[in-house]
Amino acid sequence: MEEEKSKPQIYNEKLKQYSDLVAEEIKQIEEGQKYKPKQETQEQQQLYKDLKFVLEDLARTGEEKTYDWIPLRNFLVIAMKNMLIEMCQTYPDVSYSNGESFEDELEVILQFLISFETTPPFTLQRICELILDPKKHYQSAKKILFAIEKLVNVSPIEKSTLVF
Repeated sequence: MEEEKSKPQIYNEKLKQYSDLVAEEIKQIEEGQKYKPKQETQEQQQLYKDLKFVLEDLARTGEEKTYDWIPLRNFLVIAMKNMLIEMCQTYPDVSYSNGESFEDELEVILQFLISFETTPPFTLQRICELILDPKKHYQSAKKILFAIEKLVNVSPIEKSTLVF
């Protein structure tokens, strides 16, 4: 008789699948290549919908230990990218001086998030809340970009250095 998988096992497998599907896009972001819009496959879209539970769980509990960090991080990078693009299309109020663009800001934010190689930022719960419902608190692409940048431009909490 086959052993039934637990929810965390199922979601970790889905996160790994999704991470594998977006590996090329993640590599481009890591290397600092300019953002190129990319059409998602049906498999990606379905996995993304299935993984919304993970965002909801993290937004509710803030407890990331259930999930493997690198596949989760890669999912968060794409989820954040999608949310920010949607916000920019809904509220096209982003104008910059010095030749910067929305794409430049997006690249900086995604690279900050990708830089968390071993542990997530301590702001993970708030990041997930904003990915799920950015319009609840922001009706401006410029303001959400600024808020997200502040949330990812932090240090991870190293559990071993905490003293109680």
